[in-house]
Amino acid sequence: MADTASLKEILFRHSAEQCKVCEAIPFDQIGHQIEYEKFKMLHDVIEEADLEDEYQEWRRAYGYV
Repeated sequence: MADTASLKEILFRHSAEQCKVCEAIPFDQIGHQIEYEKFKMLHDVIEEADLEDEYQEWRRAYGYV
């Protein structure tokens, strides 16, 4: 079974990649809302786990900002 650090890495990477997808799709294009909902679900998990600060540090460290 994966350890906590691995699970956080997976969650952070999926959230950051989904954010990039949302940014690449114009707001009024079909599919933007669906992709945004996917991102929001991932980000809600990060917020509920109180990992927002760690996530932002991870994004900076891996060039997602």
